[in-house]
Amino acid sequence: MNKIKNNFPYKWVFSFLSAAAFSVNFNYVSNFEAFSTINQRFSSTNFPLVLLAFLLPFLSFFLLENGKKPVNNSWQIVTSVILSLFALLGESVSKTLNLDLLLASKVTFLISLIVWAGFAIFIYAFIDVLKFVFKQISDAKVIEKINRYHFPNFYWTALIVFLLWLPIIIYLFPGTIGYDGSRQLDEFFKVYIPRLHFTYFPTNHHPWFATLVMGGIFKLGLLLFHSNTGAFYLHSTILLLVSVFAYSGLVLRVRKLSNNFNAWIVILFFGLEPHFSAYAVCFDKTGWFLASTAFFVSAFLDVIVLKKKNIFSSSFLVISALLVCLFRNNGIYVVLPAILLSIFLFKEIRRPLLIIFAVVLIAYEGWSKVVLKALDVMPSSPAEMLVAPIQQTSFIVTNYPRELTKADKKSINKVMYLDKISKTYNPTFGDSAKNLFRYNSFLILASSIKEFQKNPNWWKGNLYKKMSNSI
Repeated sequence: MNKIKNNFPYKWVFSFLSAAAFSVNFNYVSNFEAFSTINQRFSSTNFPLVLLAFLLPFLSFFLLENGKKPVNNSWQIVTSVILSLFALLGESVSKTLNLDLLLASKVTFLISLIVWAGFAIFIYAFIDVLKFVFKQISDAKVIEKINRYHFPNFYWTALIVFLLWLPIIIYLFPGTIGYDGSRQLDEFFKVYIPRLHFTYFPTNHHPWFATLVMGGIFKLGLLLFHSNTGAFYLHSTILLLVSVFAYSGLVLRVRKLSNNFNAWIVILFFGLEPHFSAYAVCFDKTGWFLASTAFFVSAFLDVIVLKKKNIFSSSFLVISALLVCLFRNNGIYVVLPAILLSIFLFKEIRRPLLIIFAVVLIAYEGWSKVVLKALDVMPSSPAEMLVAPIQQTSFIVTNYPRELTKADKKSINKVMYLDKISKTYNPTFGDSAKNLFRYNSFLILASSIKEFQKNPNWWKGNLYKKMSNSI
């Protein structure tokens, strides 16, 4: 038995299972019973990730053989198996909204077992490597050494973040723009499309406040530099400075609340994660929202954790909270619950928090219900908040049409294009669901604009008001 155990190539088997798991895609297949399902599922093109999944278990075994980890790792096995199961369920349900990719046939179930085992092996090996790295850091007293050195002040921190961003900034300058930013410029400058006889107008599909800020900077750039390129340079420069200051301020709060080592980790995270640097030079509301969120977290920590009770800290919290709400329509669902929860948890600062909560709520509601209405700004379509139920309805219409009664179809057709659902339904892409909704505010496609022109005042009707009140 020992001879078989010693000769069993478990390293290769575990590495193969890990790599196989990352070779499987979770795209929907037409016939789960067919043997061709294997070829369709094992078709990943992400070779670097597959190679990493293959090599990581070998590294884990190397650390085991060199005595760099404890023998009793039952907690690690359980954690790996549970996380692997969550990953498997998440991949399947997010693509098909059901468990067909896991249980539809014997072949599919076998593939699921391979993926489950492979993910668990990869997670287990990844935990091993993390434990080894942290142990080396601990043995070398790296944290203690770093904490003994003086941490850079705000300006030096901002410079470090900027230098870490510099390669991506150079590559992307004067900036990038996508559908959202283009649409916001169309609205701000009221662009006319002759072929469709349509003029863009103010909407809150993308927050009108964000459109005013971004469009205002762009217009200033046109006045100063007389070119679109110059306008993009100006917007990217301003957003870049705002972003650097926002993230640097948050780094210093982390330093105050913990130590130098953790603050350096946060600097590296903001500096090396391309998500932050790329959005800092992108003509898109997301960059402004991320920076506003960083300001809000800093202000929140000042008031809640650092116990700053001066008028500046409270004002900073109010302004940053409003910016989060105004740069993204769902920002309000981040800000108000955070402040409300703090009101219940921190009795000693309950009164100022109640005032901050009231000011933010009144200001936001005043902007949304009074100012935007006075400016005749069209609200965002309810579809923006109904993607999940729209996708569920589309799934039933596409896959189980016989289950629907005439009354069901009539009700669905009132708010969705029933005849288009089965043709355009995409379980992996939420934005396609929004275009199936009759009341669409994402006026980027010619077809969407034509449908809008049939009922341009949909948002002033009773049906919209009923839907808005029910959301």
